[in-house]
Amino acid sequence: MKNYLVPLGAYIVGSLPLAFLVGRAFGVDLRRAGTGNMGAGNAMRSAGLLAGGTIALLDGFKGIGAVVVARAFGMPLWGVVLTAVALVFGNNWPPARRGGRGLAASAGVIVTIQPWLILWPFTWSVIGWKIGGGFAGFFGWGFLPVIAVVSRQPTEIVVLTVCLALAMLVRRMQGNEGYVHAAAFFRAVYDTDRPWPGFASEDLGPPGSRRAWRYLVPLGLALSGYTVGVWWFTRGELVTLSVVSGLLLVAAVGTEFIGKWMFGAMFRDGVHRSGSEVSRSTAFRAALVGSGVARLIPAGGAITPVAMAWTARKEVRGTAGAAVRATALNYGGLLVGTGGALLWVWARHPTTAHREGIAGLGTVTLLIGVAVLFGSTRLASLARVLPGRLRDRFIPSLTNEGVDARTLGMVVARITSEAATLGLTLAAFGLHLKPSQTVAAFGASQIVGGLPGTPGGLGLTEAGLVGGLAIFGVPAAVALGPVLVFRVVSYWIPAAAGLVVGGMTFLGPRGGDDTDD
Repeated sequence: MKNYLVPLGAYIVGSLPLAFLVGRAFGVDLRRAGTGNMGAGNAMRSAGLLAGGTIALLDGFKGIGAVVVARAFGMPLWGVVLTAVALVFGNNWPPARRGGRGLAASAGVIVTIQPWLILWPFTWSVIGWKIGGGFAGFFGWGFLPVIAVVSRQPTEIVVLTVCLALAMLVRRMQGNEGYVHAAAFFRAVYDTDRPWPGFASEDLGPPGSRRAWRYLVPLGLALSGYTVGVWWFTRGELVTLSVVSGLLLVAAVGTEFIGKWMFGAMFRDGVHRSGSEVSRSTAFRAALVGSGVARLIPAGGAITPVAMAWTARKEVRGTAGAAVRATALNYGGLLVGTGGALLWVWARHPTTAHREGIAGLGTVTLLIGVAVLFGSTRLASLARVLPGRLRDRFIPSLTNEGVDARTLGMVVARITSEAATLGLTLAAFGLHLKPSQTVAAFGASQIVGGLPGTPGGLGLTEAGLVGGLAIFGVPAAVALGPVLVFRVVSYWIPAAAGLVVGGMTFLGPRGGDDTDD
């Protein structure tokens, strides 16, 4: 009997109108204030930090209490999960009134059942201060099941994360005024009908939505297939991650997005040097699209600048040249860093296999990188040899400027952050390389993966990284699992983020003059 009464009691407790009562105590009716959502975020914007914090704590303690009570009654893990889900459903869909999104209640549940998993949504909540809480909530909770699967959590925990993600997504798609087909995508991802100023949800009628699914479904299938591959190849090696390993993987995601942020900063710097301005959030969005979505097609690296400029076009025109500059700096820095790391390995680690080949490859890579970096300082002059249409499009935002200390710092930060992602992922699996070896393996795999022929370097990057690690003493059988997880962290998650934040820019309506970059 307790297996039914405890979840029922949890649903009743979850449906208690604590947010409404707290709002009233602060003189605000949350049903009519702000977005109309009965949650901590709307309370914080409408009644202040104290009101929002109070609601978040109360909802979080509801989740904690439900799990504690279920365990006190001696319920098995399935019963505890059922009780937790009932609590969140009561919070989201209470009888006869509007509920919240359930994020605070879900956090309380996760903290009590599997504490280290909260690191993933917590990291995204911090990111949300910069890029928007609605989008951060989507990635923090919508992708939590992927983290649970990769870290080999028990089936009950995976089911819990799926239920929490669905509860959040469905509740957001419903909104506060009912389900709207044209705005469903934006509501699920951004928790708003208008993800950026001036965009009307009615601009995306059913045809636009159908076009969106053409992009979303293939990406979802590809990511799902890759996740299955990760599970298949690591099932014999990957045990349930410890708290330290989980923390390292969360940190790896953070460093990867720092690298993307720095790529956006390089783009923004180029726009500034050309006499225009673009916001940090738009530059970050352009970096995600250019380095993620654009590479979903073969030779996508070649269209990275166009993708970045197209993403930023709603805010500022004529940024293709700045995007070319950022891309040239990125590849030049990658080549120089890889070549320098290879030469460092050759000089400082005499026992490394294939030393002659490493020295030759390092020297050639370094020289090419220096040439690319030098070319990035003469882009305006180089562009004059382009055909007329391309020249007119690129030259307005191209400059002949040297690589100063600030630019060099951004390039170094970009490459270091992404190489650190590899180092942290390997460390999560108990593999530890020298920093120079990590940079060399990372850079070589990125160069190999950048060759035309496969979307996102799929297959080539993995093979190059496994081969690079083998040179440094990591057997291929041992390296394969960490490499696949690294690719999920470094490519698939950012690519999905790029599709979310920038994909609708491509799918949205094109005005009469939207043909320019």
